[in-house]
Amino acid sequence: MKKYISSILYFFVVTMGLGALTFLGQIPEASALNVQRFRPNIAPHDYLTLDATATVPENGWDLSLAVNYPRFPLKADTLGGNVVNYMITTELGIAYGLNDWFEIGAHIPVNVIDKLSGADSKASFGDLWFHLKMTLLGRRDQETPWGFALKGIGTAPNGKESRFFGDGNATGALMTVTDVEFGDHRLALNLGARFRERETVLTNLIVNHEFLYGLAYRVRLVESWNFHLLAELNGSSAFRKLFSEQLTSPTEFLVAFRKYFSETPGLWGTVGGGVGGFLTLDSYGAPDYRAFLQIGYEFEGEGHRSPEPLPPPPVIEEEPTPPPTVNIIGGINFASGSADILPESYATLNQIFEQLKNHPTLRISIEGHTDDRGGDAANQVLSEKRAAAVESYFIQYGIEASRLVSVGYGESQPRVSNTTAENRKINRRIEIHNAP
Repeated sequence: MKKYISSILYFFVVTMGLGALTFLGQIPEASALNVQRFRPNIAPHDYLTLDATATVPENGWDLSLAVNYPRFPLKADTLGGNVVNYMITTELGIAYGLNDWFEIGAHIPVNVIDKLSGADSKASFGDLWFHLKMTLLGRRDQETPWGFALKGIGTAPNGKESRFFGDGNATGALMTVTDVEFGDHRLALNLGARFRERETVLTNLIVNHEFLYGLAYRVRLVESWNFHLLAELNGSSAFRKLFSEQLTSPTEFLVAFRKYFSETPGLWGTVGGGVGGFLTLDSYGAPDYRAFLQIGYEFEGEGHRSPEPLPPPPVIEEEPTPPPTVNIIGGINFASGSADILPESYATLNQIFEQLKNHPTLRISIEGHTDDRGGDAANQVLSEKRAAAVESYFIQYGIEASRLVSVGYGESQPRVSNTTAENRKINRRIEIHNAP
């Protein structure tokens, strides 16, 4: 508990230190302004530029690369004639989970191409941006649909001021993040304040400390594809004229699709766009429209590790159940002088079939016998045909032929003497026994 409280105090000291200093005395002026307000988040559980309350898993890493194209992020009317027609920027982001509720991260923006009125296109670096995020409610060990987190942001003034890609002074921000999950849907609200080391004064545009806000939504569209829709409305307004001056109150609406690639766990991609200038005409950093593409990868940390699988249960080798003893004598009858089985025999045959079906290791021997009427050779052939007819009966219902043996003995193995009609009936028979 002490460690948890000390982490919170450290968080506030680091993220609020710069902001507190800006309130001491008169804020000096700066003549630089970063009109690239689009800062894509790094982690796959976050939204586009707004945050979810979750953090990178303990000892996990998130990497992302975003490409962004805003059209008219700074218009002529805003600065009395100066204009930024477009920019093409890339931003590399990296975040690390110190534990399951605290992450740190950094963003490195690079302006690849820009078009300013009266100036050639140049590549340049933007302000380095770093952040800390702490989850207070909705951590992975807490079962609740609600979440709450704090996020601290700081920037270093290394961006190209003349290309409107740097603020020319250090800034710090503190954000509160609240979100709720219901089914496949998730909503998030981000509120906070940004503090500037120096007030930016450019012609008729004056920007000092700002109020930051944003509302985000995410829904899973196709579960089997792991495909999501994301939308957010974000903006800011200078405290000096809170929401009363259009130039310093930019607002932007963004929508995008995100795919999580199950074939390559950890890989994800986002493509989307947005509008800004049509919502807040001539506000700095709110382009007429924007297009962006982002790809990221999450390296598994302890928070994502699956629990160790349980050892398989011990294999208990059961003694195989011996097949039943089959000893059928008679009960299977044929038409006189032929191998055609009479219907009255089906009850006996079906009884044997059930035993064969229920005991896959059971093998049987089918023996055909006749009385002494007729010649020896004819009786031998007839006994073989009758045994084969019984064998065919079982095969046609799915019993493997390898489990059946049919043989004919003719009149050579009478059970009783063939002296009477009754005795000869006993000797005309099919016997079925277990086969080795």
